[in-house]
Order: sequence, then structure tokens, then C-alpha cells
Amino acid sequence: MNAGGLLCAKYGVTRESVLALNVVLASGELMEVGHRTVKGVTGYDLCALMIGSEGTLGIIVEATLKLRPAITGEVPTIGAYFAGVRDAADASAAVTAAGIRPAIMELLDRNMLVAASNATGVDLASQGNTYLLIQTDGADARGEAERILELVAPLATSAELTLDPESAATLVDVRRRGFPALEAMGAMLVEDCAVPRSRMADMFERVEAIAAKYDVFIACPAHAGDGNLHPTFVFEGSAAAVPDEIWQSAGELFEAALELGGTLSGEHGIGLLKRRWLGAELGDTQLALQRHIKAVFDPKGILNPGKMFPQEHPVSPSGFREVYGSRADN
Repeated sequence: MNAGGLLCAKYGVTRESVLALNVVLASGELMEVGHRTVKGVTGYDLCALMIGSEGTLGIIVEATLKLRPAITGEVPTIGAYFAGVRDAADASAAVTAAGIRPAIMELLDRNMLVAASNATGVDLASQGNTYLLIQTDGADARGEAERILELVAPLATSAELTLDPESAATLVDVRRRGFPALEAMGAMLVEDCAVPRSRMADMFERVEAIAAKYDVFIACPAHAGDGNLHPTFVFEGSAAAVPDEIWQSAGELFEAALELGGTLSGEHGIGLLKRRWLGAELGDTQLALQRHIKAVFDPKGILNPGKMFPQEHPVSPSGFREVYGSRADN
């Protein structure tokens, strides 16, 4: 899926760490793609194409990864609280605009903050409605953190920097426990969209408006360093029987992300749920080309059949229910 994680703000997604792959094709042939050298631009970049293909082009059996020096020295960590999500999003955008690349820059909205606080016993929710976690590493980690604090503090209700490893680990752990905390509240539908970082505040406002419109619970953490949001629905019942209002809300979220110049998926991939929206984002020409690429690698359609690509002619979105059809079809 070419996923990222908490450290993607500085270190990127999976593709940035892969040099070469051994791949078994649909024909059974073993193919080596990529380079073990630092540089290599021979032919089309099939290695990059494979990463994020969700198993539709081949089966990866071996990977050659880049090694980076282990992080040593201080890892300064900033915890900042804000009156609302727009201030927090604007603060993260200010850090990006300043050309600083923190290792971690994570944003927790009010619902996520409450859930994480309840799960960890660390009382964050009483200190603000939105929380921004920022961590730096490397040779100038302290200097970068101090500059970040100068940018963030004027927008925050409170902000502090810690150099203590235990305190830093606790703050990062609160973010990592967020999804298990939500899972303990009920069934979940975790979504994944990304928008330009300058539009992240607008996307958060759209999420809040959609939640209010359909009277559903949405917690929305974000990898603020790269504009990747994870609107997460929590509801009673089972994830196997998602209520209609949740599906409708999710559809409007996808549409909002595209309207803001974003993408359907920042790291979780397309899979089955989002496949009928590919035409809306890619356009008919690019979608057709991608399906042709799939056919070249897998002419019999035996590799992850049905994933990513719609079975019918691509359509443009005009509301979630019309595009998706019934839940049984998906």
C-alpha cells in the first residue's frame, strides 16, 4: 500500500526506503526490479510501480532496503494545546512553511484526544480541544525544536518542550494508543485521505460539519507533516454491518478531499471500498491506462482480483450511495 507512519513527516513512505525487489509474476517467473546501487535510472521504475500496487501486479518475495544511521542524541518533543483544530492545523502549516522537517508531527482532534486520555490515564483532554505532537531528531534537533516552539506557541493555548526521554515517550505513546482507544469504544471504520497541507484546516472543518450533519461520531487524527488525515467512525454494532449514515458520511468525506485538491488515500490504499472513486480522481484516460498496466502484468486477472479497479466503466461521483451502490456489492 506504500504506507507511512508517525515518522513519515521526515522519512517518507515505504517507497523511500526500498532499493530493489524480487517479485513473482502471474506467470510464475521471478523478476528482479530496482537497484542495489545508490543511483540507478535504467528503464522504467518498475520497483516504484510495485510498491503500492496492493498485490495486483506481482507477489513481492524479497526486498532490499536502505539503511540509515541509528538516531543518537537528544530527541526533543513538543506538546502543544489549542482552542480549536484550525489553530493547530495552522501551526503545523507554519512549521512546514518555515522549511523545518520534524521527525514526527501529529495532530489529535478533540474526540481523539478524549479517547487517548481515557485509554492511557494521561489527562490531556482537560488542557485543550486539540493537541499537536512534534518531535525532532538529528544533529540540530534542539535548535529545530526551539524554532518550532517559537512558531507554534503564539497560536497555542499552551506549549512546552521536553528533553526528557521518558516524558517524550509518554507523549508519543498517547498518540500510538489512540486507535486502540477508539476500538474499545465500539466498532470502527477507519478512513484515509490526504489534502495539501495548506488545506488541512479546511478538511478538518468539513469532517466536523459532516459529523454534525449525520449525527455520527468521527475522531480525526492526522499526520500533520504530510496532510494525511484518518477520519475514524465509531458506532454501535459490528464493522460487518456498517449503518447507512456512516457510509453516506464516508462518501461525503471522499468528495470533500477531492474538492480540496486531495487524494482518496494517503497510505491505506484503494482496496475494495474506494475502487469506484478512482475515475473521479484519476480521470478516464489515466484510469484506463492503469487498467492496461494491470492487464500486462496479470492478463488472466489472478492477482488480487477485484482490488483497486472497478469492474464496470468508471463513473464520476454524484453522491455516495449512487456511486457505491448497496453495501452487499462492496
